[in-house]
Amino acid sequence: MSLGVGELKVRSGACQLAHADLQYDRAVTDTRIRYEVVGDRGTLVLEERTEGRTRRHRGSDWSVCLGDVVPIDLTVDLGVGNSELHLGGVDLRSLNVDMGTGNAEVDLRGPIAHNVEVRVDGGVGNLKIHVPAQVGVRIRADAGVGNMHASGFHRTDGALVNDAYGTSPVSIEVSVDVGVGNIRVSQG
Repeated sequence: MSLGVGELKVRSGACQLAHADLQYDRAVTDTRIRYEVVGDRGTLVLEERTEGRTRRHRGSDWSVCLGDVVPIDLTVDLGVGNSELHLGGVDLRSLNVDMGTGNAEVDLRGPIAHNVEVRVDGGVGNLKIHVPAQVGVRIRADAGVGNMHASGFHRTDGALVNDAYGTSPVSIEVSVDVGVGNIRVSQG
């Protein structure tokens, strides 16, 4: 998913594979939806292009539902805006988030069937991450200018880990790099 300017909400739900409600200004943006299958892997691309027409662009509003029927590798590229990624219940294998300016909330609470890799790279903005307490989580974070707060985590070998790390059958590996902003991680 690639959204230049706007608000992005992704959640798990009762949709089969995916459902999207995309609100955007057709005079300013060109939004493209593409699905292709190569071998046994399907790729869904939601992409917004402004092509230099950003002066009048007030931002798009995307709401996307992801089902739990197939494993998902999710990539989100958000230039300017806020995102809420409520992914508990999605069969998530990996999550890559690139955000320019804005705030992001990533909620991974819910059943985790296998190891998950999460990478968040942000320019300016605040990041909240919610993880399940019963799943082992290791966080490697770099907050250039800002604070890092991870409730219930302790430092081990240059990373933050929760009490379940190393003892749960699956784990979540998180890598975060934020230029300016705060990072807050909570469990439960």
